[in-house]
Amino acid sequence: YARACYSYESRYLATITSTSKNEFVISNEGIRQESSQQIGAPISIEISALPTYAEGEVVIGFKLINKGSGFPAKGSCTPSPSFDNVNKIESFSVSSDVGSVSCDQTSDVYLSNNEAYIRCKLSGIPTDAPKVQVTLQAIAKYTYYTTTSTTLSVMGGS
Repeated sequence: YARACYSYESRYLATITSTSKNEFVISNEGIRQESSQQIGAPISIEISALPTYAEGEVVIGFKLINKGSGFPAKGSCTPSPSFDNVNKIESFSVSSDVGSVSCDQTSDVYLSNNEAYIRCKLSGIPTDAPKVQVTLQAIAKYTYYTTTSTTLSVMGGS
């Protein structure tokens, strides 16, 4: 068999519209995701949970999914990664064009059954506007390993 590894950086861009509590009561329109774009692969990132409305801050759930045929690992490429580093994302970060973002886990994110969930808090959303558009960028950094095998046939001469 042959094993290959690559340093990866998965990126996810999303635009959400944050709705104030008053606007939610008036219009019954909650916070919603307007658009998203996945950049990079084998680990995908998506928003898994949004609250109904915001009052200066919002808790957002992110889901990381291993969609590739290999596995992520923490650290640089080695022939055999340490068991403690397998199925881990080295770092995860989220930035925003409005306010600031803090996440409950930013390193050594473990994928269980090829998935991980991370909660982040977006603070500093203006409270004087009924709706605010926010652009989020999430980045996951990791090393990705794939293994392939092949059969060789040796043809003999006469």
